[in-house]
Amino acid sequence: MNDESVDESAFRRACGNFPTGIAVITTLDDDARPVGLTASSFTSAALSPPMVLWTIGPHARSFDSFSRASHYAVHVLHKEQQALAAHFAGCGEDKFARLDWQTGAQGLPILPDFSVCMECAVEDVHPCGNQKLMIGRVINIISRNREDALVYFHSEFHYLDRS
Repeated sequence: MNDESVDESAFRRACGNFPTGIAVITTLDDDARPVGLTASSFTSAALSPPMVLWTIGPHARSFDSFSRASHYAVHVLHKEQQALAAHFAGCGEDKFARLDWQTGAQGLPILPDFSVCMECAVEDVHPCGNQKLMIGRVINIISRNREDALVYFHSEFHYLDRS
């Protein structure tokens, strides 16, 4: 086993060679207010039962809320949602203040537009370096049948369009 450490910026650049989908993940804080963040670490984990995973770091303002949440919603974004991805990636302000969001089947904040939304029950949370690995069981899916995914590649937004 090699104990040499890898330079964080070199690792970030290396990972930038792998395009990732963009999702906004939402939940409720302890006062039942909606919170959310943009994640590019989201992926499917299992088909049976349907499971997803993503990571959250301690720098996120919503870190404590997601750490204590029993449910969350994952909104997979489409190419016209770069501004929304940037909005939820930012710090400060109430990210839901100017959004016409709705309440989902599990009482979660659901964004007005997305390609796919998956409502999830928290299955497990694991420490992973300075992050937490969030594993969720998908309990509801809303699909808008969009085929123009927003992706992140080399520190920039891009999109894939099947049409």
